[in-house]
Amino acid sequence: MLKAAHEQGKPFDLVIVDQVMPELDGNEVIRIIADTPGMIGMPCILLCHASAATELGAGRAGNVVCLGKPVRQSQLFDAMASLLGVRPAKCPVREDLSQTVRPQFAGKRLLLVKDNLVSQRVALKMLEHFGLTARLANDGSEDIKELEENLFDLVFMDCQIPIMDGYSVIKSQREREQRLGLPRTPIVALTANAIQGDSEKSVAVGMDGHLTKPLSFKALEQALTHWLSNQGNTSEQEIIEESEVNMSEPIWDYHATLLGACGDVKLLEELKVLFADEAGKLIRSMGKEDAPQPASAIASAAHSLKGMSGHFHAKTVVELSAEVERIAKSGNIGSGDPLILRLCHEVNRLIDALHSVS
Repeated sequence: MLKAAHEQGKPFDLVIVDQVMPELDGNEVIRIIADTPGMIGMPCILLCHASAATELGAGRAGNVVCLGKPVRQSQLFDAMASLLGVRPAKCPVREDLSQTVRPQFAGKRLLLVKDNLVSQRVALKMLEHFGLTARLANDGSEDIKELEENLFDLVFMDCQIPIMDGYSVIKSQREREQRLGLPRTPIVALTANAIQGDSEKSVAVGMDGHLTKPLSFKALEQALTHWLSNQGNTSEQEIIEESEVNMSEPIWDYHATLLGACGDVKLLEELKVLFADEAGKLIRSMGKEDAPQPASAIASAAHSLKGMSGHFHAKTVVELSAEVERIAKSGNIGSGDPLILRLCHEVNRLIDALHSVS
């Protein structure tokens, strides 16, 4: 193949060859390349057992690199860039978040109402950049208990939470405030889609603001500044909407996800582990034909998957989860449905993709 390509005037730019192959091993292939006129000096990467990589690399020509197996993606990338003389382009989306000056609201009391660990972890980390911590509620009943027992300067409320949804909780809270003569607690809705209907429904039940998921620093800063600064606590209702997330074609977007994780690589690794664990449980329960789940449980699981995968800008998984959730809410889906099986497949692909990058 190498000789044919050379003879046709379309030589390969790089050869990646395994050391152990039947009939002709990698060492022999590289020797033949080195002895063939016109192919002398062709860049080669030899994949071998880790224990032999150093020994085999010694004495090799500058056009040959030995890599120990299993090969890390970063190692392979660096080797290819070095052999081909390519300088990796700087990524424009990275932001030095540690140097960004953000308003500080230390001492303010926040309640965060979200029902999945990935979203909770990301939101709490983002709030740290504003000098804030928050109490957590995982469902509607915990939310009501927190509101009854504590006073908060601001509440971020996921509208689709278990036991009692966010709309019902806020309606109950507004009735309680009016009945007891309590000051109004600012509550900002968190929804997956900031469409006009969502905004109107949020306002109708007493929400004070509206943010789309996944959260961005820009939208979060606007909300915090409006409600927690001295001039921010006005009585007018303001709907804060964020433009639709620009999701790229790959199964997930590393740089956008890292930016959403506050530029914290360690946090990103933690989120990947959390996602693999939580999403794995959800798809295993959804796809069990021998233990079919009710449509309501499938809708809830799909909603959680939609929120979690959104943090990784995983467009396909987000869209499939949204479709499964929509159909499940109408009651017209079961555990063996092809759409659910496709969603499970895509989630597994996403988990594999997350594990392949470190």
